[in-house]
Parts: sequence; C-alpha cells; structure tokens
Amino acid sequence: MYNKIIITNQLRGYFMTPFGIFFVVSLSVFIISVAIINIKKNIKAAIPTSSFDGKHVLGIPGIGTGISAKVVTNKDNITINNTQIIPMDRFQFARGVSAQEIVLDDQQKSVILRGIAGGLLLGPIGAVVGGMSGLGTKQQKKEVTQHYIQLTYTNKDNEQIDALFLVDRDKKYCDGVADYINKETGKTAPVQKLQYEI
Repeated sequence: MYNKIIITNQLRGYFMTPFGIFFVVSLSVFIISVAIINIKKNIKAAIPTSSFDGKHVLGIPGIGTGISAKVVTNKDNITINNTQIIPMDRFQFARGVSAQEIVLDDQQKSVILRGIAGGLLLGPIGAVVGGMSGLGTKQQKKEVTQHYIQLTYTNKDNEQIDALFLVDRDKKYCDGVADYINKETGKTAPVQKLQYEI
C-alpha cells in the first residue's frame, strides 16, 4: 500500500512539471482530434445527400403501386427501399409535381382531373395515373391537391422512365426536395410547358 502511494506521488509530481502538462495536453488534443475526424467520416458516409418517404405510384419495376418507398440519394446512385438502384449516370432530373384530384367520400376513391393532369403530368405519367384512378358515384365529392416527386431516369434499355412518388407533404416540400436532389447531382429539370386547349 505504501509503495502505491509513493508511485502515485511520483507520477503526480512528474505530470505537474511543464513537460508533463504539455505531454498530457498534447496527448488529449491528439486523441480528441482523431476521434472527431473519425466521427465526421462516419457521419458523412452514413448520411445521404437527400432522402424522402412516399408511396410508389409508377416507374420502378418490382415495387407495386401504393407501396411505401424510402428514396435515398447517395453520391453514386439513388436507392428505393434499399432494393432498387438508379445509377447516377442514368439519373436525369427530379421534379415536384402537383395535381388536383376528386375525392369521393362515398367510396374513398379519387381520380386525377384530365385537364389538370394533362397540364401537370406530361406523357405516360398522366395516362397511367389517370387510368389507375376510378370513378365511383358522384356523391359528396371534394377536390384536393396531391403532391408528388418525379424522378426521371434512363433504364437499362435506354428508355426514359418517369418514376412517381406520392408524398404526404406540401408543394413547397416536394419542390425543395427535387431542387436539392438536382443541385446535389448536378442535374437540371427542363422547364415544363403546360398544355392548354385552343
């Protein structure tokens, strides 16, 4: 016991010298710096550049309509539910899309209005989403606006595909996510020309 006290006093005396204090402080700073660098590397690798949750509507093979989807944008690809991958060299752009729908309280069905869908959802998206919806009775109907995030990419057969995800958020959120994805991936969404009847 007496030997332990002597050794402890000797160590305490050593660390109380200017060299000992410098050594302890330097070692502490080094250990903390290494820990911070490793934490930053792990966080940077683990955090995607952008992600969102939604319901898959169309455009991703192997994922049914209405299935919950977690879309994550990484440095080299975009993943959907950690199962489907869009390589970044085939990703073209993201876009926020809105469409008015008629909700039928009677049967809880909805249909995208043809005129608005034609203007907002171009090409196959408008046709497929409109075709997926059904009309029931016309009792107690109300109009609501649904918001989507569209991811346009080229598939393995070099065909342009528009993947569409229904997002339970507002238009500002969908536009913001799409803009962020485009910024992070260096892509630009083309200006959307609305169709109108003449």
